[in-house]
Amino acid sequence: MDPILFTIMMIGIGAMIGGVTNSLAIRMLFRPYRPVYIGKFQIPFTPGLIPKRQSELAKQLGEMVVEHLVTPSGLRNKLLNETFRETLLRGTRKEVNRFLDSKITLGELISPMAPELTKENVHGELEKQLEKTISGWLDRRKDVKIKDIVPGEWEERGIFLTKRASIYVQRKIASYLESPDGRYRVKALINDYFEKHGMFGQLMSSIFSSRNISERLHGTMVRYANKEETRQWIEDVMVEEYKHLIALKVEDIEQHIRREEIIASFSGALSSLVPLDRYWDKPLSEISAPVRERITEDGVAFVVPKAIDFLSVQMESVIKHLHLEDIVKEQVEAFEVSRLEDLVLGISRREFKMITYLGAMLGGFVGLLQSGIVLLLGI
Repeated sequence: MDPILFTIMMIGIGAMIGGVTNSLAIRMLFRPYRPVYIGKFQIPFTPGLIPKRQSELAKQLGEMVVEHLVTPSGLRNKLLNETFRETLLRGTRKEVNRFLDSKITLGELISPMAPELTKENVHGELEKQLEKTISGWLDRRKDVKIKDIVPGEWEERGIFLTKRASIYVQRKIASYLESPDGRYRVKALINDYFEKHGMFGQLMSSIFSSRNISERLHGTMVRYANKEETRQWIEDVMVEEYKHLIALKVEDIEQHIRREEIIASFSGALSSLVPLDRYWDKPLSEISAPVRERITEDGVAFVVPKAIDFLSVQMESVIKHLHLEDIVKEQVEAFEVSRLEDLVLGISRREFKMITYLGAMLGGFVGLLQSGIVLLLGI
């Protein structure tokens, strides 16, 4: 055979083998989608690599997403980013304003969530629910101390406010004593004392003028009321009472304030603050008009940062309870391999073609070497 023709033929055969082999290897990543059997014998390399390892791939992807992509620190940094905060604030204000500008009535808003509520029975039903909720809450926590219910920072805040209140109490006491009514009360107290102590009182009254005594006693009381020691005493008493109060159990509170009174107080506050029957047929745009600006500006500005801070602190717990790893695993396992093949090939078709051409080129080069060796050896 002519050497040139032989060389061309060997290059062509090598290139075809290399190209077909690489093309077949690429296709075998995905195909066949299911095992192929001859009788009971499963043909090797079926199904393809990705269908065969889809469960393992799903598990690995789930772990990778949780450990390296959607991490608590990454999400926390995103939440705390100032640009993200400003964007979220603007978006929230826009959505809240759009909601408050809606023409839907309050009744139409509530009915899908609570079909049993009507304009006529809304307050009665809410009071029943409130009574049930409060009673259940009190029953579940009757052996719990008040300080174990409120957060720790609230307890400290309560002590701080109690100390501030002691200053106000001292000022009110001093102010009352310095007032004409205070002077009159002191004088009446002394006169009453003399009258109730018979002969001794008359003797003291004849020796000392009741007016002089009242003036002296009144001045002493005013000076004592304005002293720092008095403020400290009032503060100590009030703080001690506050600590005693929060150390009480819920059932102890019920001994002083009847449950019916607690429920009635909440019901009255609910009726006065939220007159649902009066607003039932009015659109949200009309109901919210007096407070819309405060809600969209001050309300959103207060709630959104608080929500972001809360989420950032609880991020580990949130991700844990979302079970992101299981979600990714389930989604990947449910993903059709044919769609995955179309997706990967659609993105990397050019690269896969280059791999096929590279195989053909390497195969042609091997064929060239083979033909050269054969010709040199004279086989």
